[in-house]
Amino acid sequence: MLPGFLFPSYKQYKTDSDAVATWLANTAEKCGYPKDLLTNQTSSQQKAPKLKGRARTKAREAAQKKATDGKSDDLKSKPTPEGPKYLITINDFISLAEWISKSTKPRIEVPIAFASVLDRAITVRKRHHSWWYSQNGKDHSDNKEKDQANESHAHFIGVLDKVRELLQPLMPTKFLDAPSRRPDEKASTPEDSASGHLTNLFESLDIEEPSDTFLNSESSSEQQPTSKPHSRYTVNQAPDLEEVYFAVHCLFNDLDNIRRYLQQVWDGYKQGAFDLVAASITTNTAIDFARSLEEDYIETFPGHTSFETHVNVLYMQVSYANGYEPGFKERPDDEMNFAIYREAETMLFPTYMLLSSFMDVVEPGTLPMYKPGHFGVYEPASDRAPKSSRDKFREDKVLLLETLPDFCVFAQMPGSIPAEDELTRGIRQMVEKKEVPIWLTFAAQIFLDIHHTLREQVGIGFHDLIKSASYAGNNIERVMEFHNHLRIENWPRSNDRVLHQILDRITDWVKTDVVQDARIKLTRRSGFQPPPTESFQLLKRHPLYCGLLSYSIKALVQEASITFVNAWGSVVYCAHLYNALRQERLISSPWQDMDLALLMHRTKDIFIGDFPRSIEDYAKRFSLAMGVSPTMLGNNRRQAGLKVSKSGPRQLNYISPVSEMFKARYCGNESRTNLSPDDIDSVLKKYSGGDEDDDSDSEWTTPKIEINVPDDPFPAPPDRERRTQKSRKRRRRTQLSARTGVRPIQLLNALLNAIQAETIELTFDHFRLHTFSWRLLRSIKEAIGDDLREIFGPGYLTRENQLPFIVGYILYTAVQTKNLGGMLVSKKKDVVTSQFLVRAAAAMREMLEAGAGAIELKMLQTQFGMEIEVPDILELAGSRTTRNDGV
Repeated sequence: MLPGFLFPSYKQYKTDSDAVATWLANTAEKCGYPKDLLTNQTSSQQKAPKLKGRARTKAREAAQKKATDGKSDDLKSKPTPEGPKYLITINDFISLAEWISKSTKPRIEVPIAFASVLDRAITVRKRHHSWWYSQNGKDHSDNKEKDQANESHAHFIGVLDKVRELLQPLMPTKFLDAPSRRPDEKASTPEDSASGHLTNLFESLDIEEPSDTFLNSESSSEQQPTSKPHSRYTVNQAPDLEEVYFAVHCLFNDLDNIRRYLQQVWDGYKQGAFDLVAASITTNTAIDFARSLEEDYIETFPGHTSFETHVNVLYMQVSYANGYEPGFKERPDDEMNFAIYREAETMLFPTYMLLSSFMDVVEPGTLPMYKPGHFGVYEPASDRAPKSSRDKFREDKVLLLETLPDFCVFAQMPGSIPAEDELTRGIRQMVEKKEVPIWLTFAAQIFLDIHHTLREQVGIGFHDLIKSASYAGNNIERVMEFHNHLRIENWPRSNDRVLHQILDRITDWVKTDVVQDARIKLTRRSGFQPPPTESFQLLKRHPLYCGLLSYSIKALVQEASITFVNAWGSVVYCAHLYNALRQERLISSPWQDMDLALLMHRTKDIFIGDFPRSIEDYAKRFSLAMGVSPTMLGNNRRQAGLKVSKSGPRQLNYISPVSEMFKARYCGNESRTNLSPDDIDSVLKKYSGGDEDDDSDSEWTTPKIEINVPDDPFPAPPDRERRTQKSRKRRRRTQLSARTGVRPIQLLNALLNAIQAETIELTFDHFRLHTFSWRLLRSIKEAIGDDLREIFGPGYLTRENQLPFIVGYILYTAVQTKNLGGMLVSKKKDVVTSQFLVRAAAAMREMLEAGAGAIELKMLQTQFGMEIEVPDILELAGSRTTRNDGV
């Protein structure tokens, strides 16, 4: 169902209306209006919509249950977290506004936010009513229900206008002096209404103003009465036919806005501004939203749930509005009246026709086959813009009907499909249930829109999938070969099963054309020979799924590689050695791959706070990182034996919290993703530039990694003025939260940018950093191993899997202690020297001079085009120290 934090158009309008009612009622009561006059309308007096069939039966059963319970409160609606909601009629609005306008004790000043929300409610309702009336004015059939609906909603608009007229003298001067706070009406021009075009209801409106901001604060007045808890009110309005189609209008309005936004997203991907994973997860989440919007509509209007009825009624009205009979066609062989194609496409009518025609001929377990060229030839290299409406439709017809059989094969494959997308899932349900819901039509339209945007470059999605999967697979195979004869207790050979499973996913779903293999099996059973098709045809035509599958591989590899690195300890221990050598100025060149890893992971976790900067601190922090309890390092320690920290050894943390939200779905095949309010706040916080793990008391702030992308790559929501002032943009972003609610496009835009910001983290190869760290440790042991054995005895390193401990022994020899926390072998000789740090620096310097310190950085640049500017960790740490010293 629709998440509570998501505010689509109809919900926004209803919330606005209820907010206006609530402010009027509470403010009038504050001015002395008798409250008993507000609650004389009961919920049982609300006129019910006309229901038929199952809807009527369900309504009758609900009414009988309510009468049997005998516990209904006619004055209250369903309780909400804010408390009960009371019903209020539209006719009360004017009397309340008059009372407020005449009040002198207190004298009320109308909040700007209230005026903004009132304007928004009036404008949205007027835009729909103008469109609705223009359509039905051309329908000369005798329909009393439509006439009553027209009168009812015209009355509602008139009441809202009257309320604004009465309250306008009480509005702040600043508001009145503005050039025009009344929204621009260009979205509801006579030409649009006359042509039947479904206008953008919220175009040019400030939809970021929360409906209830003014409800949570006292209105300005000359004399503030005693503050009391606000009562909540909701408008008692019967859901008549115009209200139904107002909700349908809002639904298509939202889908059209999301659709246009996604076109910008994929254009950004085409230009290289967005990664395939970010574009795909955002798009699939948008289809999830479309499903939720439809479910919410069905729940609100259970007697009007037929999408087929709605789309045909709208098509009929558009036809009448343009002077055509609904069945008119320009040519006998036309599929529809292409003179109204633009308006029909807004309501997804052409795509619905294509899906319905396919649904009629396909049955579960069967495979409809079309010979290539049966419907025509799709030419993606041609320019779509100048094509006629007829040519555009037939281009979509060829593309969709030739690809739908592949979707059917894909959807009917035995077992689960990794990272399954909503279009594939929807086609499976369409074949089984024999119905085409709105959200599936929307998903199919997005599939077509992606092709319209990418055209002949649509195959780059499959190319990017191959590149990411090959990169991941090669890295896994390389590290498995490196450790073929080298094992550790924390990573037994059985753990390699996880790595093999990832390799199997790459082999089975990326390197193998599973659709072609399944098609051959299906047709072999039926005795038909399948027509020849291009290899990997579905993947080449479906970049959305390529992005989801790429994400699943990247997320699994990231989880496995970080777990692997933590088990061996190589990266964390080498990070401590690297820091000590840089701080002591024993090496001058940065280890850029390590710097990048330290920037991605929380340095306070690796170093237990800020970067250590002294010999004693290097050794102490290393001991804490190994898991030694802080009590073992005190000057007055009396405990005998080893005492370990309850939190255990320090490890690399998982570094892509927003992408992590989708792991269960795309890596574990959960049916759907239900983002929680906390998830939404994390997305919005990351999008606004906040650090989810920010700690104001921390000694160190991890700097952000910058990726060089084209200027201003982030798409703004459609028909919205770009906010050029950074301060204003920051203010708007930080206002968004799950608590106040977000519009679908606002959330999608935040999600897109949050996932894009985690592109490096999802791609970075921790396996490579581990192998180079291990080779460095080998070189160091070869250089100083014999000398360390003289100090610590032959038992200091007995096996190669203990190699990371050599960092501790190097630091251990530089301080005056015989037993650093009890984790390592005690000194046999009382030696304090930094010569081992100097000799370790020589080994690291040799590695860096050979270019091995920036291998992963170069791979990210050459393989994936990530131009990453990695700051020097020592310079950052030094600048931090300077700032602290200056305080």
